[in-house]
Amino acid sequence: MLSTISPAACSVLENFVRSAQVCQVIDATQIRIKLKHDKQEFDLWASFAMGNMPLPQVGDNVLVAGEDLQSAFIIGHFPAQPATQPHFSLQQDKESGRTILSIPEGDLDLRSEQGSIRLQAAKNIELNSPQFTLQSAKAELNMAETQYQGLRLSASIAHSKLFLGKLNTTVGRLIEKAKNVYRQVDNLNQLKAGRMRSLVKGSYHLKSESINQKAEKEVRIDGDKINLG
Repeated sequence: MLSTISPAACSVLENFVRSAQVCQVIDATQIRIKLKHDKQEFDLWASFAMGNMPLPQVGDNVLVAGEDLQSAFIIGHFPAQPATQPHFSLQQDKESGRTILSIPEGDLDLRSEQGSIRLQAAKNIELNSPQFTLQSAKAELNMAETQYQGLRLSASIAHSKLFLGKLNTTVGRLIEKAKNVYRQVDNLNQLKAGRMRSLVKGSYHLKSESINQKAEKEVRIDGDKINLG
């Protein structure tokens, strides 16, 4: 039978039940504890033998039983700070028909360790927060109609593909920068502008089956050498 440490067991612990303090927690089978006996301090590893109860934390006091220093089991747990029960309130507003889940302080996590989380509503789902973050390895959005309103939009995308039936863009000022631009238009490519200026650092090539240019006033061509024909 296990018994408390007797004064005669000074250097070796055998068949004991003793209180100890937790120094390190790795998992349920590796919990390092410090145990004092007869002015000696023993540093040993113990296993947690309290089933599904929460593991002790560093600084907690535990009750340890074992046959020797190599076989110790935690059979009692005395937290250094008693665990506080989470306080939350579930209220129902009869006038608006809303059910409100609130917590006075701290964070609120919704977790599914092995399954999915689904939010479904017959009307609207609203999210309101000073900062909103979404993180996912893969995301899929299926929306019949989408509207975005904001002061600033920044995006950093390594690769993007867009398949659009029709695109209408209206901006006050448009600035585009690219190393290379390749565009292919099967039918008509039309540009209507109040003024147009092209600045080309290198050569400028234009190839077409036919070219028609018309100016209502004058046409100026300036170059060191002009070849026609």
